[in-house]
Amino acid sequence: MELNKSKSAKPYIRFILTCFLPIAVIIFGAFLLFKRVILNRSFTVTFFIVPAIFIFLIWLIGFSNILKSKTLKIALSSLLAVIFLCNFGFNSILKTTYEKITVYEGEEVAEHYLAEEYQDKYNWILFPHLDEIGAPIKTEYFEYTAFMAIFTCNSYALISEYNEEEYEVQKALLNEKYIFQSEEMGAFDTVCEHTAVVDGYFFRTLSVEGEYKYINYPKNMFLIGTNDQTKEIVYMYFNDIDLDYISSLEDFINDDCGFEHMR
Repeated sequence: MELNKSKSAKPYIRFILTCFLPIAVIIFGAFLLFKRVILNRSFTVTFFIVPAIFIFLIWLIGFSNILKSKTLKIALSSLLAVIFLCNFGFNSILKTTYEKITVYEGEEVAEHYLAEEYQDKYNWILFPHLDEIGAPIKTEYFEYTAFMAIFTCNSYALISEYNEEEYEVQKALLNEKYIFQSEEMGAFDTVCEHTAVVDGYFFRTLSVEGEYKYINYPKNMFLIGTNDQTKEIVYMYFNDIDLDYISSLEDFINDDCGFEHMR
């Protein structure tokens, strides 16, 4: 009787492992793409490539008549365990799992930019209100989050494009509104430059010397970038309570702040 139960359960197990799981992985991937999640190499390998290999090997070992050698099945089972441990251990703990970015344009900017729920939590006091940025041709607002196992960092950016005359006016006002860092910054014996050029955007960090009580280098940073070619001004805030130092401002802007996904 128990043997019959075992045989009757086998088709259901086969269905779950060879049909249900692959479909679930595909649906999960579609959901993340719909949510505008950026799939980096680590995320793709961790949640798509390895599960596909994992499922195939399970089918090969347990349900296929191709493998009749017990030794070969044991070897494949061992390989399966190594792949599982190395991938989910290394990628999920040591590497970034995934990044997420949300873009707002047009009327959506006014709806989401400077939202009330962020007022006390983040350094919004340094962001200009929309009626303080002149008359831009186009405005975009970005919310970027990177999940690294148990760690999370966030950045928020307002990017405005102007005609040539308005751009020069708004660019000149920056030195009147803000106090910029005038020398290199340091933490944990690591020195970082206070300006950087990233793909034509000249970024300057706001002072970390105490003029702004909400700026705490390198965990809370505010940067402003200008691009004389595209006539754009970038206001960017970054927050990561676990970050201890910045070795390269250019890499920090591109990678930690997610600017490479914005422009």
